[in-house]
Amino acid sequence: MRIALTAFLFVLGTLLAIGTAGLLLASFVFGGRRLRWFSVWREIASRYHATVDSVWWLPRMRFRWRDQPVSVRSLRRMGGQRLRGTILESAAPEVQNEWVIEGRHWPGPAKGQEHVPARNASGSDGNLTVQREAVAGTGNSLFDSHFRHPWPGATAPGLSDVVCWQLAELAQWSGAVPLRIEVTRQRIRVLRAGHLKKPAELDDFLRLGLRVIDQLRTVRTEGLEFVNEDQATILDEAFCPICTDRLTGNMVICIRCKTPHCRDCWEYNGKCAMFACTETRYASVGR
Repeated sequence: MRIALTAFLFVLGTLLAIGTAGLLLASFVFGGRRLRWFSVWREIASRYHATVDSVWWLPRMRFRWRDQPVSVRSLRRMGGQRLRGTILESAAPEVQNEWVIEGRHWPGPAKGQEHVPARNASGSDGNLTVQREAVAGTGNSLFDSHFRHPWPGATAPGLSDVVCWQLAELAQWSGAVPLRIEVTRQRIRVLRAGHLKKPAELDDFLRLGLRVIDQLRTVRTEGLEFVNEDQATILDEAFCPICTDRLTGNMVICIRCKTPHCRDCWEYNGKCAMFACTETRYASVGR
């Protein structure tokens, strides 16, 4: 009897030791991943003078952009979809329209189902409606190739050609990853499936998403539009912010803020010279 009890206690102790070791290993592995994830977010946050905290163990970044509060955070589920995702959200007091557009990879009902009541993908209830597939497009072939068009025979208020181009650029970067844009009264949301854990991915999502938000906020302002990069022209009098010499030949442009630099000065400095930009990538420009 005593031998049986001793054997039982030995087995129980062994199992408890294995379980404890497993928990410690899991905590070490997942805790390390979480620390690396938050480290990536803090690295990008420094470029926007943003703060990073956590909501239910998921990272959230908050900062001000064009005098409005902006947040970007990771979601366990995007609305009614069983998708992890990332949401970029900005206040937009200039916007009074309400509409939703979805990338063609966004999961939804079968083709032809129209005006389905939508739940805001950020989790709050709303009365937004979205038509899953329309007969006619916007006339912008690049935009129509990436998004379901929810306004048959018409263009959504505020969906200018420049906005279409910016949305198409965002969709091209996202590729086959589901994408959705929600515009409600005084609020704009850009959602993308998946958690962003690499610096380049998070940086690109913020850069392209903020461009979309900027365009949607300024589309009513007469004469104020961002131009397609392919259509941009170089000023005759442009000066390098590092050496202050006039730019006449071998030059590059920061892909974030579009500030021109001498190529030699950029390579010497290693990044954009504009305050708070810190971009390390550039586009070559021939003159």
